[in-house]
Amino acid sequence: FKAMCSGNITGNGWLKRSMLWNILALQNPDGSWNVSDSLAAALRAAGPPELAAPIPKLSPQPIVKAFYAAEELLRPCPASLRACVDKLGHGIVDRMWVTLLAMEGCTQAGLVWVLNPWDDVFAEFDILQCGWTYVELRVKGDPEVAAAVMDAEREAKRCVTEWREGFVATITALRAVRAKEDAQKKKLAKAKEK
Repeated sequence: FKAMCSGNITGNGWLKRSMLWNILALQNPDGSWNVSDSLAAALRAAGPPELAAPIPKLSPQPIVKAFYAAEELLRPCPASLRACVDKLGHGIVDRMWVTLLAMEGCTQAGLVWVLNPWDDVFAEFDILQCGWTYVELRVKGDPEVAAAVMDAEREAKRCVTEWREGFVATITALRAVRAKEDAQKKKLAKAKEK
């Protein structure tokens, strides 16, 4: 916890680092990840927006909400990987898919630091190495499953990129709305002073 907080929260890029810490905290000892709302939040996999009642003291406008949900992680699982359910079972296919998503999330969040200071050969790959080991043990040399995993890896990259870019676009739009509201408030305040 001290390593996580030491200079990480106030420095540039803290949002990416917090995403990475959240993903890493959810990794299982066997190197896999489970489908969870927490992982969906770390990867910014939100469901469709919903309208909620306004909060009169803040604004008369309805509130738009979107929730991070585990189902959003599973929805884009490629058909080729889903086809392996008969061989592997639903639970294994889901965990393999989510593990690929989490590893891509780690990569996009900038996983370049060392968790195991005594490992000088695969230092920065510890997390990903464990994830790939989990996946490889499930593939067991089956060419159909291996091809499905390669297809799923490409789809995982697309999904994580889409979720991340959507999140950034939403934050950017919200900041623009806030800046416009602040400018209007200042303009009204100046008009009242006159």
